[in-house]
Amino acid sequence: MVANDSTLWAVNGPVETDARQPRHFAHSALGGQTGIIGPLSCEVLAQPTPNNTVRILPGGFCIEANHGGGPLGYPEAPRQMYVHDLMQTISQEIDPTDSSGGRIDVVGIVIDDPQFEGTTELIDWETHRFWRPHVAKGVSSIANRPQHFPEVGRPFLPLARVTIPASTATITQDMITDIRFLAVERTKFDTIVQRPDESRTLTTSNASDYVSLDQIRSIIIPQWATHVKLDGEIIGCAATGSGDVNGRVRFVFSPGTGNKYTGSVPFNESNAWSRFTLPAFGTIPLDDNERGRRSFFRFQVQRTTGSGGLSIASHLTAYKIRVTFVEDPITS
Repeated sequence: MVANDSTLWAVNGPVETDARQPRHFAHSALGGQTGIIGPLSCEVLAQPTPNNTVRILPGGFCIEANHGGGPLGYPEAPRQMYVHDLMQTISQEIDPTDSSGGRIDVVGIVIDDPQFEGTTELIDWETHRFWRPHVAKGVSSIANRPQHFPEVGRPFLPLARVTIPASTATITQDMITDIRFLAVERTKFDTIVQRPDESRTLTTSNASDYVSLDQIRSIIIPQWATHVKLDGEIIGCAATGSGDVNGRVRFVFSPGTGNKYTGSVPFNESNAWSRFTLPAFGTIPLDDNERGRRSFFRFQVQRTTGSGGLSIASHLTAYKIRVTFVEDPITS
């Protein structure tokens, strides 16, 4: 006999909807991934006037009923997911610590489904609220994913770590670490390889005098991107002369609203005319007014100390850069 797998709630009819149907649909649509929906959702913050509670800001979230198919959550609910949009800010109390020591708590959202809990006392039947804020107390400092909280015993989405010193009842913003993650992360990457337009040798060692190398071709920033990750290298550089050449390399990112920079990567090279590679990497946050713009990238190399020079030859040198646009949670 074929199982009844019709999607009853998707068409009109007299049959009452089985709650498993929309949960299966949500699981399929979201790939079974627990997390927040959109980078601005469900951030945990201290109160404007700090007290013994924290705020969970509005936003969407989805929580798998049976995380990873194991014992975490409801084993009776495979391939099912709970989805909700928190419409207003809610507060959650944090228990104080005593003089014996501090504590690490994690604030999150837990599911109480009476179908699997065996009781209807946990749900408000007027609002059909099947979720609630929850604090996992005294957890590890590296606990940040649902599988790290088996003691909760229910489907759970961690949102923020709260590190509370001894003898503390007031929660301030510096105690809160954002550990949110997106259920569906979008990424887009491009790899660019090209040669410099001309040869040059760096011989100055003025600490503030960056020599800008050729501009890499432009790329459009996706509307959804919150950060750009840059990872590249200048291949085939050479030290000239008989002395060392020391310096640093960084990326310049120009999204049309001014320049942004990655951190500098130092180098220390000798052995005259030996060929070597200079790496550069970093992550840069994107602002609202930069999304959708045409962006440009270039390397900047600074020779800082040493009596040698740094040779970049157009016929022997190549630039390679991997540009990855990512969507991550945005913190206040």
